[in-house]
Amino acid sequence: MIMRFFGLILTIILGLCVSMSAWSAVVITGTRVIYPADNKEVNIFLNNIAKEPALVQAWVDSDESTVSTDKPIPFILTPPIFRMEGGKTQTLRLIYTKEPLPKDRESLFYFNLLDIPPKPKGEDAPENYLQIAVSSRLKLFFRPKNLTPSVSEAPKKLELTLQNQKLTIHNPTPYYITINSVHLLTHQKDENPVVLDDVPMIEPFGQQIVDIQNNADNRSFTHTDIEVINDYGGTSKVSVNLK
Repeated sequence: MIMRFFGLILTIILGLCVSMSAWSAVVITGTRVIYPADNKEVNIFLNNIAKEPALVQAWVDSDESTVSTDKPIPFILTPPIFRMEGGKTQTLRLIYTKEPLPKDRESLFYFNLLDIPPKPKGEDAPENYLQIAVSSRLKLFFRPKNLTPSVSEAPKKLELTLQNQKLTIHNPTPYYITINSVHLLTHQKDENPVVLDDVPMIEPFGQQIVDIQNNADNRSFTHTDIEVINDYGGTSKVSVNLK
């Protein structure tokens, strides 16, 4: 017990002696990347909002892992490693290498950015310094030509079914749909809706099932207001009746 206590005290002391920075000075413009299939390339814009330079690494992968892998990816990202001076901007070029991808639906990839800050020098350098590289990760959607309906109309096509305290959301469109929130409503005015804000992203022609048992009473819900994330990172609202 005593050893555990002193171990805890030592951990706290060491933590107080270590200086670390865990915020990213390199900011990505936008919250997602859309790559239309007929584009020769797509630009990704970065801004170093700090005064100090940063070493930056960027890559694209295709799974949920945050670690860069050797799995073939149908994109070239240039430059992949570079130095950004403080207060400067950088443009990355993302180029599709024409490897076959599905033409009837979007494909999902991830754009990753690793920001490695410099070590303080001179009087600003603490005796104990822990250097932390901060990573950022955005969804990258490859969008084939001539998909129907249009991406702006896709959320209106969602099909929602409520049964046994489970909400099934079916996406019959070729787009990935990211839902910010679902408001379950009845025909009563001025009611407090049941709000679901933990709905996973729905893949093309897929569905998600959300358990509302701990969120809803015995009201008879008839329709929903849904907030979805649009191409610009903002939200758009649609109303969909329950089946």
